[in-house]
Amino acid sequence: MVCLNLQQQAQQAGLRYSIRTIAVTDSTNAQLWQQVDRHDQVLIAAQQRDGRGQQGRSWLSPLGGLYLSLGLSVDLPATESSRLMFGSAWGVAQSLRSQVPVQLKWPNDLVLCDRKLGGILVETRLQGDRLREAVIGLGLNWSNPVPETGIALSRVTTAWADLPDLAIAVLQGLQAGLDRWLVAEWETLLLQYDQWLYRRGDRFEWEQQTMTLIGIDPSGGLRLRGDDRDYCVQPGELSLWQLLRNSETGPLIRQ
Repeated sequence: MVCLNLQQQAQQAGLRYSIRTIAVTDSTNAQLWQQVDRHDQVLIAAQQRDGRGQQGRSWLSPLGGLYLSLGLSVDLPATESSRLMFGSAWGVAQSLRSQVPVQLKWPNDLVLCDRKLGGILVETRLQGDRLREAVIGLGLNWSNPVPETGIALSRVTTAWADLPDLAIAVLQGLQAGLDRWLVAEWETLLLQYDQWLYRRGDRFEWEQQTMTLIGIDPSGGLRLRGDDRDYCVQPGELSLWQLLRNSETGPLIRQ
């Protein structure tokens, strides 16, 4: 990734972050946590040896993808930690949607053409009952090899000239999304998020009931409407990817 003038591009784009690029690391999140000065700092790696996703899953990070982490100083009630995840995802999606119809798959994935485009991992540190620090990691497929369930952005659009150009667009989205989601009212935010929610309105079989996916709630849970009442499931209680894979020959009903 050629980034000799990336900091200058970032300043011209109105970004307030300082950017550092490296060739390879185990994990951009882990390395950024090790920095003493990490607030408003972005670390971009051309390759990761031990990238991580949600719930400790491995995130393959070969050359050609965008792998970055952003360090933040925050002051949030611990109960509102989902603002960071959804604000990051919503902001990046908003930026990319100027060119391609990206959707948001609960809880942390970016989807394009029914295939996984990228993912976000948020790690935080608490002081008492408040969040004080966060590192937000993002992996996005650009020209790297991807599995059958993935999609590489450079192969479907020429909207971004190269990987540094995409990095600026992604960071603009992160900054705008976090600025909005850390202060705005939940009701307004959730309406905006839900309009891009992947498979919103679809029905499927879960827990021996027909469920309709209706949105997310402020706790970060996925809202499902069952036969008799509404349910809220949290990350780890339900894998939407697995559910959708299982329903390819089963009872998923597209609306």
